[in-house]
Amino acid sequence: MIGLLGTNPESWRLRQLVASLEGRAPHQPLFPWLFATEVQGGKARISYDSADIGGEAGYGYDLIYVISLGFDELQETIYKLKLLRELRNLGTRFVNPVETIETCRNKVSMTLRMVGEGVRMPRTMITESVHIALEFIMENRPCVLKPITGLQG
Repeated sequence: MIGLLGTNPESWRLRQLVASLEGRAPHQPLFPWLFATEVQGGKARISYDSADIGGEAGYGYDLIYVISLGFDELQETIYKLKLLRELRNLGTRFVNPVETIETCRNKVSMTLRMVGEGVRMPRTMITESVHIALEFIMENRPCVLKPITGLQG
């Protein structure tokens, strides 16, 4: 079974993936808010929409294609990444791997990794300080201003 994990039931990407898999492979759209982890008797059991997908039942997804996880809050992000790791420990494969999602989602981590690998980049400033950012903008216009995490710029 292929899971298509995303945060928007109406997204273009989800609709295209469902259409391309129709008649070719069993698949199911998955949404983060329908996962649950229950701890009982010293064991954790993961369910999706109340159906057991891990633990003793042994049922799971052969592959989960991660479209979006909708990271907003730190604790929510930590939970979702831990959930993916637990599913991986149960034998689920992911596109993309959890570590890749983690690295690419964090702009600071991705920027520093690219620099460490020798990727040429324009002059870049990473800061939480509005004053330092303003000074950088004034000295380097035009430039792009991006939040540390998230999309857009």
